[in-house]
Amino acid sequence: MPALVIAVVVATVAAMSISMASASSGVAKAKQASFSIGLALGGPRNDNSYFQSVYEGVVKASKATGAKMTVVDNLTEQSAPDAVRNLVKNNKVVVQDVTIFTPVLPITKQNPDTTFIITSGFFKPGEVPANVHGYVDIYGYGSYPLGQIAATLTKNKKVGYISGPAFPVERTAYQGFKEGTLSQNPRIPVAETQVASFSDAPSAKQAAAAQIASGDDALFAFVDAGWEGVLQAAQESGKDVKMFGFVVNRCNRGNNIVANLILDYSNVVPLAIKDYMNKNLPVPTKAYGLEIPAVQRVVLCPKYRTPTLTKMLNTYLAGLKSGALKLPPAVTGQ
Repeated sequence: MPALVIAVVVATVAAMSISMASASSGVAKAKQASFSIGLALGGPRNDNSYFQSVYEGVVKASKATGAKMTVVDNLTEQSAPDAVRNLVKNNKVVVQDVTIFTPVLPITKQNPDTTFIITSGFFKPGEVPANVHGYVDIYGYGSYPLGQIAATLTKNKKVGYISGPAFPVERTAYQGFKEGTLSQNPRIPVAETQVASFSDAPSAKQAAAAQIASGDDALFAFVDAGWEGVLQAAQESGKDVKMFGFVVNRCNRGNNIVANLILDYSNVVPLAIKDYMNKNLPVPTKAYGLEIPAVQRVVLCPKYRTPTLTKMLNTYLAGLKSGALKLPPAVTGQ
């Protein structure tokens, strides 16, 4: 896969937040669709995180193009195949998140005339059929500065990472956070805990409580609805636990929320539908770094927009833009 080109305008952190509508403006100008879109989600469409972001992306693309849409959510690996088979019957395009893709792979091979767009799908040439197209944020680009900041703020010199089941691009998030931490202090351990589901708040809470009890005082929770469990564990501990958000901006959830890795698939999906309409779909994956802020960006919460942390973030972004900073392949997925 070709290397990602990072072209980020470095200014203040606030200036990085651009209008989300810009990412889908090309879809709005396209001709009206002669196709319909099916959506299969491995979680709830209203989780206030990743699954909702994908859902909102399909809604946005549907409104912009006039395409009809059908949605099935809260799927498991067991229920996903039948649900996708039903979607294929009535939809020329099927959007699906990667968490339930493995059991559906045979169905994509059996339906070569259906286009499958897989959000967070990070495929190498030859791994998937020609009708499968991955659209993915490489999370490592945005999680690296979170690690740098965590290493700066931890008092106990111990930080933690909590996620759901591992998949290729999720590993870049962990590696980015870990490498960013070690870049500031190679002696800071990064504890990692994986829970069974990104939406399982009780399990995420239990994992966070265990990490906090062991002394971890800066946590990056790479989970969706499960993030609420991590927040509860931090609040109930009575300790000064710094937290980092994922997918959406969670700055308003508490004074201990330091920064957020915004991953806006509500803007990725319209770009994918635009590529479909223009017959410009990737083979097999289109990967984004930080080159489109409406797709992926790092936002410091107001309390933490200090000169030190702002300079640290902007220095990192400037290094990416100039090419002076070379990230390890495990972080970039290359």
